[in-house]
Amino acid sequence: MMSRSGVHTLLFILVVASMSGCNSGVAPAKYILPVPPVVVVRGQDIQRVLLTRLQLPSYARNAAISTLQSNLSVLESQDAEWAVPPTEAVTTALVRHLETTIEGEIRLRPIARSFQPHARVAVTFDVFARLPSNAALVEGQYTVDREENSYSKRFSFEVSAADRDMTSYMRATSMALSMLADAIGADLSKQVGEGDEDR
Repeated sequence: MMSRSGVHTLLFILVVASMSGCNSGVAPAKYILPVPPVVVVRGQDIQRVLLTRLQLPSYARNAAISTLQSNLSVLESQDAEWAVPPTEAVTTALVRHLETTIEGEIRLRPIARSFQPHARVAVTFDVFARLPSNAALVEGQYTVDREENSYSKRFSFEVSAADRDMTSYMRATSMALSMLADAIGADLSKQVGEGDEDR
């Protein structure tokens, strides 16, 4: 026969197991990455850019939102996920930010034969994560390829969030992508200006 203490222990285990089962059944909250409105620019002289590649680190391609710990380990959230696949969400946001920055037209592959890009841009993220402070950190390299030249530049942007809410982290991430778009846009505009002077 089981003792009274043994019964209490068994009941405690059953209650904890039941509570764990209930918690595991709660679906993670899903968060959207804010993007600027669509920019419609028409004309013959606008910049046309082809975004050939956007690559996230393997951990950042998962649905769970990742936090980069101080010991450089990555912790995946159990209760917060991207509402849209991360690569798709980040690509859309960067394209919108770039269109706003250069007031031009950004396309992805496949493209129509009639679209003749002035430049091709590739972006590789080495770090794309939330920090324990809830700040957004993006680091990596972008490459600009034109007929006359090609070059690559490193980037690193850290944007603090307004508070600890995950929505604020998403806003900070969008701001970091806006800063990246500004950097790429400045290079594209500089190259266009130098090309005009040469002519």
